[in-house]
Amino acid sequence: MSRNEFFICASILLCKTACAEVVPIESGTPVLGQIAAAPQGGATLSATQYSFEVPSGATEAFISLFAFDPGMDIDLEIRQGQPVEINGASLVSDYFSETIGSGSETLSIDLSSNPPLTAGTHYVGIVNYENVAVSFTLLVEVSNGSAETPTPTDSVAQTETPTSTLTPTLTPTPTQMETVTPTPTETEGTDPTHTLLEKADLDGNQRIDARDLLIFRTLWGEDWSEME
Repeated sequence: MSRNEFFICASILLCKTACAEVVPIESGTPVLGQIAAAPQGGATLSATQYSFEVPSGATEAFISLFAFDPGMDIDLEIRQGQPVEINGASLVSDYFSETIGSGSETLSIDLSSNPPLTAGTHYVGIVNYENVAVSFTLLVEVSNGSAETPTPTDSVAQTETPTSTLTPTLTPTPTQMETVTPTPTETEGTDPTHTLLEKADLDGNQRIDARDLLIFRTLWGEDWSEME
């Protein structure tokens, strides 16, 4: 039997458990709930439904439903503007997640869905196919699709401390001055008399000329003859 055929058989039972209460829920806040047991061979639409708001500019609504016992078969129904309801033999909803034999249902509604996500109130209905009550967790998350802008971290500007560059001072090495000893001349740093005497001595028997005698007389006076 298909799911639609099952609803035709269970439509009378579903009508008897029409929506009696709406509980608003906030995006990002999970809620706990419980749905009554379905009659043997039938299904039950939750008497309590849940509503959430989609703000203008939102791009996605993600709804997840998890039974405490994952082996329980429950379904997820969403409708825009008004609660999920039964019309004849069918459930009236805009979006649904109906996995047979599963207690885990997820549904993503965005701008490309049919119908697309619009701003306003949306309602969540839950269907139970088990003949026991089923406890569950419901979570709705609405996103505007914009990437979070990271909070700028206060950073201390690192000021680079200039490194002192030691420029070596080149102390000129004193150049050793070469002391030039002047070549002695006949008159510098010597006794001219001694030089003349050596000259006379070198000349052997040569006579001292009148100029030399004049020099001797000037230097030694009348005592020059004693040096002969």
